[in-house]
Amino acid sequence: MKSETFWYKDKDKVEIFVYKWLPEGIPKGSVQIAHGLAEHAKRYTHVAEALVKAGYAVYIDDHRGHGKTGEKFGVLGELGPRGWDGTVEALTTLTDIIKDEVPGVPIFLLGHSWGSFLSQDYIQRWGNKLQGVLLTGTTGAPNPKTDLGAEGLGLNYTVKNLKTPFDWLTRDEAEVQKYIDDPLCGFSLPPSILQILGKSNEKLLDTKSDEKIPKNLKVYIFVGDDDSVGGKEGATVLAERYEIAGIKDVTLKTYPKGRHELFNEINREEVIQDVISWMDSHL
Repeated sequence: MKSETFWYKDKDKVEIFVYKWLPEGIPKGSVQIAHGLAEHAKRYTHVAEALVKAGYAVYIDDHRGHGKTGEKFGVLGELGPRGWDGTVEALTTLTDIIKDEVPGVPIFLLGHSWGSFLSQDYIQRWGNKLQGVLLTGTTGAPNPKTDLGAEGLGLNYTVKNLKTPFDWLTRDEAEVQKYIDDPLCGFSLPPSILQILGKSNEKLLDTKSDEKIPKNLKVYIFVGDDDSVGGKEGATVLAERYEIAGIKDVTLKTYPKGRHELFNEINREEVIQDVISWMDSHL
């Protein structure tokens, strides 16, 4: 396995930091991972290593306002030029880089949480770049209980015996503590991004945009039943939306008692293997 990092400039000249892993030999496919809000790409190293062992090339960027990209830009949480649209389009630029570096193989976009919402927008506009999309920590319906301006993003309402503002992320207390101790995670969101997220949410809920998604795009939606972002109910709404839009291959997988970050849940090995199995069957 070969790993390295690099920077690229998106169309607005914002410099984006990327982690890259390549397997031995020719990859059977590529996976581009889009991380969530108030976190960063390096948290997905264990996911990338498992995917690489399974024969996939993996690329994960620090989105605008996050991780090393956010540090270089100067302010965590600030998305920069064209806000949401610039952030989504930056993902397509990375897709094109991946296609150039790993030509001739299918590419999957895997989005978690905010990354899944960026991915939902991505496939409405550029879905023909991809073989498939995998969405986790996601929903297809508005959640009136969410308060992104609150500590812990206001998502602990499903958790009993609460210990920290971030217990909603996973049942694994050690992983929750890692998140709390990470200076690049859980930071306060500036008003600018909260406004952008509100407007983008309205756009994503417009089901007419789903009709623009390629009908042959493969879709895998997987969530924890107890995910306070949407859980089983919200994910079911999203799957049904895509089916109504005419997408032919939509798979929904839910995990009992699972919370938001399935890749950091107590059954994460099962979750990762399910992802690999789904992609292997959709090459």
